[in-house]
Amino acid sequence: MICRNALSELVFFIQQQSQVTDVFCFDVAPFDQLNVTEQALVRQSAVRVSLTPGTLLLAPRAKPEHLWLLLCGHIQLEENEQTVVLGAGETVGWRDLLTERGCANATALDAVQAWQLPRSTILALLASNARFSACVFTDMSRQLVDEEDVNHNRELLSLMLMRVRDIALHPPFYVDGTLDMAAVCKIMSENKRTSAL
Repeated sequence: MICRNALSELVFFIQQQSQVTDVFCFDVAPFDQLNVTEQALVRQSAVRVSLTPGTLLLAPRAKPEHLWLLLCGHIQLEENEQTVVLGAGETVGWRDLLTERGCANATALDAVQAWQLPRSTILALLASNARFSACVFTDMSRQLVDEEDVNHNRELLSLMLMRVRDIALHPPFYVDGTLDMAAVCKIMSENKRTSAL
């Protein structure tokens, strides 16, 4: 799905470099883990693309064929009622490529410049470079944990609200104030009450 490990200081560098040259930038993780041969493979297969606002990059149930590394612009990623906006230095499509099916909607919000990497290249890099794979899977698992935390908090809040809303309110149970404690307890037991006024 998303590899969220771009360092903030690299984002500015990527934007500057992408405006000056069409050379793929290997300073963004996980691409910083590639050796010279793997970098050559990326240079040969990566295509710089310009996307107009509204362009659909990923769709549920569609077989994804590319991974995108964003150079500038913004992509909106929607999955499981959650929306994330991605920017320069972030990648889109890891999970989709690995599962061979679309899991989310990814749409260009504005004019986007991105590197488009074919699925075959990404799979070859994952198969040949353990550090690259570790970086990708670590970031994917971190993102899934973050999403699970958000879902857990949402469920907890929902349960709390549901409990407050669904509390059965009973009319007050009144007893004669002159009765002794034993008599009140007996009356409460007979009426299956836990409190009395």
